[in-house]
Amino acid sequence: MLSQIEVAAEGARQVTPAVHVVYGGAALVDQAAGAAKLEQTWLTVVAVRATNDPTGETARRAAGVLMTTLLQSLLGWRPPAQPDGLQLSPLAPADPLAPSVVDGVLYLPAAWVTTCVVRGIDDD
Repeated sequence: MLSQIEVAAEGARQVTPAVHVVYGGAALVDQAAGAAKLEQTWLTVVAVRATNDPTGETARRAAGVLMTTLLQSLLGWRPPAQPDGLQLSPLAPADPLAPSVVDGVLYLPAAWVTTCVVRGIDDD
């Protein structure tokens, strides 16, 4: 998942600082007549420039500030009301991927899960 951002950044100049939102996939949790329950995974990836920083301390500090703000903003966040037939649970943290540095950019991911219940359209 993180490699999607890293590949997109190769050969292009990554604008920093930035936060990317990446869809991480879904897994079917349960299904019943006319409804399906899915667990979706999302990544938020902080990107900060790490060049001219031999120890990486400046980049880690900048990423930490952004990550703290991100965590405070998203912990327990619930998407706005959805159309009939769709229910989303609040975001919950999940095990994150390891950080990486590509072409002088530090990528620091956080992972999130939400449960999505989709109900079929009633033709009655």
